[in-house]
Amino acid sequence: MSDIEVFDGGDPPAKALETLDDVVAVLRATSSAADFSETYDQAVDLYENYVIGQVMLAIQRSEIGNALELLATAAQSRSRYLTLLDEVSVDDHHRLAHNFVAWRDFAVHQAEFIQWLEGMTRAFDFYQEGKVSAALSLLDGLRPVGDETVEVPAMQLVARSTAESLAATVRSATRDWSGARAAFDRAVNYMEMLAETAPESAAFGLHLAKGNAAKMLNAQLVDAHDFMGAVDAASHSAQELRAAAAAADESLSVLQPIVLAQAVEQEANVEQASAEVALERQDWAVAQEHMQRAQHKYQEASRICLRSTNPAAQMLQETFLNTGFQWQSQFRRRLQRESELTARYEKLQRELDELYAAVRRALEPTGITVENRTEMVNSMQQQVEISTRVETNIRGVLQSVPDALSGSGLPEEQVRALSAEALEIAGSSETGPSFLDRVKRFGVALGRAATVVGEAAGPVLAIIKALSVVL
Repeated sequence: MSDIEVFDGGDPPAKALETLDDVVAVLRATSSAADFSETYDQAVDLYENYVIGQVMLAIQRSEIGNALELLATAAQSRSRYLTLLDEVSVDDHHRLAHNFVAWRDFAVHQAEFIQWLEGMTRAFDFYQEGKVSAALSLLDGLRPVGDETVEVPAMQLVARSTAESLAATVRSATRDWSGARAAFDRAVNYMEMLAETAPESAAFGLHLAKGNAAKMLNAQLVDAHDFMGAVDAASHSAQELRAAAAAADESLSVLQPIVLAQAVEQEANVEQASAEVALERQDWAVAQEHMQRAQHKYQEASRICLRSTNPAAQMLQETFLNTGFQWQSQFRRRLQRESELTARYEKLQRELDELYAAVRRALEPTGITVENRTEMVNSMQQQVEISTRVETNIRGVLQSVPDALSGSGLPEEQVRALSAEALEIAGSSETGPSFLDRVKRFGVALGRAATVVGEAAGPVLAIIKALSVVL
């Protein structure tokens, strides 16, 4: 249709309707059922196809409000067609009566499709306004459009793919990666259908949808901490998005830089996931290299956005810069923290190994051998238990010292001093070598006192014998 800006993928017009003015003239001239004609039927289809093409252009330019106005126009045109068709269908002898059933089936399908497309576009409009819940509610309430008995025009395949991509964008905003992937996969399916008859027209949309589907998979894998899988998904996404940018023709010149920037963003995601893999392997130097390359990729993506006049490009430019900065800052802190913790752990491990070796050497004179850390712990635990029992028995012996000294014949003052010292040691909180040293000194002093009184020191000698374990 000359003088009409049509999105790539549209159907050719009928010969009798060569311009938009021709189409509009027929639509205006058909005011009643009496005016209904095959030319009017063709004009409605062509006008609808043209409007949908303009809707696609508006969406490309991020003019969602304009797209909704155009869809309202298409819906009005199709509704008027159905009204006139119902009026003329009462005449069973009309010269076009044999076409009415097929025409009505197609018209109803088209009306449902326009309503669906309007719902998908409005949901995206809600999303842009920050009404994500309303957008999701609208998407969930839309009935899928599809009728295998009706041949889908090329422009409608493009529109369906675009609408599914809008829905995927909305779902990804809530991190519904599975829902977003499913929507992008449906977009891929529509582009593959178009590629069967118009491969060149489908190339851009097909690669774009595939790249975005892989992008959602990458996000899903990152959330699951499957960074090896994320590397592959991001790499595949980057390849498809670069192919889409390469397939963009002049009519897509505004979008081409944005798609290319998104491809570079996915290359940044490859570096990010690779950095995470290196971090898990404690390969600090490699992780540092990937971190720096990721930052460079984000900066490159930001610069590419400057080539586009699309309003979304400026927002993406800022997003890439902020995302790169925030991720690098967080990852650098994690890298430093984990490398320091690993160094600290390795130091503690070395100290434990040294302690293990020292204990083995200390136990060798006792005839105790340990083959591993478990045996070492068990042996030390046994030694502790033995020492505890010995100390308990000694404390009991010390508590009997005052009774033993009461008939020893020692001077009263000396008896009181020795008894007090014995009870003080028995009740002290000291344990281990310091406790045993005090007991040894006390035992020596008690022995000296016993040698003075001779046979009267019998009970005292029994105590000295009991303490001989440390003398």
